[in-house]
Amino acid sequence: MKLSEFLEYLENRNREFITDQKDLSKMAKAQHPFMTLIECSDSRVDTSDIGFGGKEALDRVFRIENIWNTVWNNEWSVEYWVLHLKTPILFIFAHTNCGAIKAALFEYDHLSPAIKRELDYIKPALEWLENVKDMEERWFKWVLANLEYQVNYAYNKFKDLVNSGKLAIIGGLEDTDNSLWWWYDKYYTKFVLAKDNFEFNYH
Repeated sequence: MKLSEFLEYLENRNREFITDQKDLSKMAKAQHPFMTLIECSDSRVDTSDIGFGGKEALDRVFRIENIWNTVWNNEWSVEYWVLHLKTPILFIFAHTNCGAIKAALFEYDHLSPAIKRELDYIKPALEWLENVKDMEERWFKWVLANLEYQVNYAYNKFKDLVNSGKLAIIGGLEDTDNSLWWWYDKYYTKFVLAKDNFEFNYH
């Protein structure tokens, strides 16, 4: 595809989007998200399968994408949306078959300094799984271990909000490669930290 064709494609998609939206003006001066979403930037991950991708996310979801859905990579953004705009849901969305997790399984000294730095961040959280010999099993368990680690990391930051019933932290997993033997791209809730009587306004 030529660049000119791609630019035309973008304009046409935008025109379709505008035509399909009933009222975009209400979002012109303010936004009203109820959820801060941290997800892996992997191109195969799409939260449309749980109802919060594309148009469904407009004015509802503040999305943060980074390598292996980590809180600390964009900690200032997470704090801003949770503490200042008071989004009641913090959703950390991971996926199986994560390439970043796989990279951490092997020697990575040959990679660029920036990539090595990110891999060094996560390695200590996963080293307790080194005794798992099967590489595919270890890969899958590292994905889960990282998700649990990120959920607990977020809880330690915002535990006062969680314990007072103002915030719920959810750790979800998209099974992109059918590791759980149920269905490709099926979503599973793996970790939830919230008060039993937690409620919030959803629009």
